[in-house]
Amino acid sequence: MRRGRVVYGALAVGLAILLVVSVWQYRQRSRYFDDVAIFRSPVQERERLPAHPCWAVPVWNKCFVATADISPAPHVGDTEVDYPFDLEWYRQGLSAFQARAAERPLRIYVVSEQLPAFLTEMLPLLEAAQQRFVLISGLSDLTVPQMTLMPGFHYHSKVLGASVSAILDHPLLVQWFAQNAGLVHERLTALPIGVDLHTQSFRGQRTVQQQAEELARKRTEQLRFAFRRQEVILNMGLKGTRAQIAAALRERLGSAVLEPGRIERLALWTYYAQTQFVLSPPGVGYDCHRTWEALLMGAVPVVERRAAYDALFDQLPVIRIDNLTALPEEDLLAAWTAQAEQRFVHFDETLLLSRYWMQLILMAGLETTSERASRMM
Repeated sequence: MRRGRVVYGALAVGLAILLVVSVWQYRQRSRYFDDVAIFRSPVQERERLPAHPCWAVPVWNKCFVATADISPAPHVGDTEVDYPFDLEWYRQGLSAFQARAAERPLRIYVVSEQLPAFLTEMLPLLEAAQQRFVLISGLSDLTVPQMTLMPGFHYHSKVLGASVSAILDHPLLVQWFAQNAGLVHERLTALPIGVDLHTQSFRGQRTVQQQAEELARKRTEQLRFAFRRQEVILNMGLKGTRAQIAAALRERLGSAVLEPGRIERLALWTYYAQTQFVLSPPGVGYDCHRTWEALLMGAVPVVERRAAYDALFDQLPVIRIDNLTALPEEDLLAAWTAQAEQRFVHFDETLLLSRYWMQLILMAGLETTSERASRMM
């Protein structure tokens, strides 16, 4: 009898602890979504963008959600990927937009994992309404439109495959802005993944605003490129292809490879601010937060070339290598330094701010007064 009471008591304590942890996790996630929601608040007209919280924020993919007329319904889960595709929510958003009789395309945000549902469920509604639209996709590591992850990862889902032409070639599509874009098409624009301002917010460590301010302070400490260490920072997990990339770099550059190891992010940013180059191979998807943190700290990322990102990286001091496991037979540091110094001359730093990309999305499909008058004649 006594043993039974002990067992029941232990179970009660265990359940109480589980309940406390669950409540704590829910509150933490709620605080995170409240923190991020400020920056995801809609900004539907370009003229209002300077007053938006994202105006001064470094490039961050969650700010792009703010440009949409319809985005995923609020949901307190582990990540945005947990959002269910709520067709009724999107239907209501479409009706509300059409009720405003706006003379511009509808802007619609879809989490990359939900693109198959968009194709089969939402696109028919847009067709029935004859509604022109701008598609924005992201909040995911998936490469689109192939719906794949980098080697070593697996994703269980319906695959868009050849059906992607139903979106890209659709007469109602104005432009598709995609994080981790995987092909070249005149209607597909690659969006940067940007810096990671959400993980520490999710963990309750720092708010988004606190991190943005820390990053701004760190940027004031960076050295001019010519006065930095002529080294390449190698700081990443070394599994699979990455181990081969690291081995190739060490073999070619030897002591010019700087490996800080696992250090706190602010300390890593200090390294970025004092060193010329940062090796930035693909993350789980092609694009990587490391690339954008390096650029913001004035370092030059060395990435593997992807045709879909050529138009984006052509504007930035980024070194592109066809195959990071087979480095070119040349004096790498001298060649990279020459390229970097040339690119810095015409470098527009607004490309590193969220507002540049938000303006690009907000302008998609807008006509000038003369263009509209000409169309109506």
